[in-house]
Amino acid sequence: MIMTSRIRKVALTVHITSTLSWLGAIAGFLALAVAGLRSNDVQLVRSTYLAMELIGWYVLVPLCVASLFTGLIMSLGTTWGLFRHYWVVIKFAITVVASVILFMYTQTLEQLGDLARDPALSIEALRNGSPVLHASAAILALLVNTVLSVYKPRGMTAYGRNKVDRRRLPVEPPVVLSSMTTALDQERAKRGTAMGVRAGHPCHRPCRALSDRSFNGWGSGALELSAILHRRREKFRRKGGAKLKNLTKAGAQILRSKE
Repeated sequence: MIMTSRIRKVALTVHITSTLSWLGAIAGFLALAVAGLRSNDVQLVRSTYLAMELIGWYVLVPLCVASLFTGLIMSLGTTWGLFRHYWVVIKFAITVVASVILFMYTQTLEQLGDLARDPALSIEALRNGSPVLHASAAILALLVNTVLSVYKPRGMTAYGRNKVDRRRLPVEPPVVLSSMTTALDQERAKRGTAMGVRAGHPCHRPCRALSDRSFNGWGSGALELSAILHRRREKFRRKGGAKLKNLTKAGAQILRSKE
């Protein structure tokens, strides 16, 4: 179902906001990961891993879910579709993969947080390069999604091409096969014949064409239209004949008066 313009704008606003917020939160997460990896301050390293655990659960996960669901709504509620264009399919696949990796990585963040709470653990045992690697890959994936959303490269999938081809097929008029409709058409055809519709006369060929179309499934209203046109032609013909007759009588009277 295609969304209205107002709903589409709201969904697009939420989608852009959640996606850019997700990207910004990952950038902040990456800064903490680098600080925890390179700093020599024990308290700073412990606090960075505790902060990364909180950011992962309460910032990254909600923004990831919001971006994924609003992207689905934008795809299914607009003419772009979800599987019609390659760029939409690629963007959706990247978002799904990034979301799955994030949900799986939350367990690693919990483990790092537990290690940071242990005061007996040394700083060398606490340092871990995994958050830097995952945050860098996530930023790269979201930047690719942003470029795809802005440029929208051409290219339709086989499913999208089939959809377009189906829309271009001409729609044939429905053929009425009801026995009641057939009987009604026959009755109206008799009325048209009784009113003097002559199929062989050149003036009645359009009526004949309309009558034939009515029996070919174009609707019985065409026969009524042909009968109305016939009555109007007869009316104008009678008026014209009466005027000609009056003019003839007047001319004859003038000639008699001159004689």
